[in-house]
Amino acid sequence: MRKSKRTIYQKIKKTGEELYRTGLVSSHSGNLSIRCGDKIFITTRGSMLGRLTVNDIIEVPLRGEGVYKRASRELPTHRNIYLKTGNLAVVHAHPPSAIALSFRTEVIKPFDYESSIYLGEVHVVENERIEERVPAYLTDGGIVMVRGHGSFAAAKSIEEALHYTSTLEISCRIMVIDKILGG
Repeated sequence: MRKSKRTIYQKIKKTGEELYRTGLVSSHSGNLSIRCGDKIFITTRGSMLGRLTVNDIIEVPLRGEGVYKRASRELPTHRNIYLKTGNLAVVHAHPPSAIALSFRTEVIKPFDYESSIYLGEVHVVENERIEERVPAYLTDGGIVMVRGHGSFAAAKSIEEALHYTSTLEISCRIMVIDKILGG
């Protein structure tokens, strides 16, 4: 059964509000998408995830080389994640603590209990050709960091991709606090 456009809009809007409210994106950063059959519903360039309107989410084909000037610049990465994995939702955020740690490591290894169980190791990839690099780490869902840029989480639902994103940031905050305290 195909999801209605209204339901997709509501899920993307709610996720955008949560990302902004919790500081995982700035006013005009990040992007979200949901795959529905051979279509992708994705946020537009420069949209404010905390205040999305119906006009901030557009429908583009899953396959194709067309130029979609209104679509997020990350459309090629979203497309490749969908084409190379079984995921149905993507959250691209800019979690500050995770970005800070991405400058210093190749793999983020959470040591708090929940994150270590739920995330395992989070790989950090270079910030070039990300549309080719990122999907390889998301075949069964999960999250990957792009060095100095942000995270891409993919899952069967946008809520699960949000969970990966928020869990990573909380874990990275714990690591930063531990380091400050001498750990």
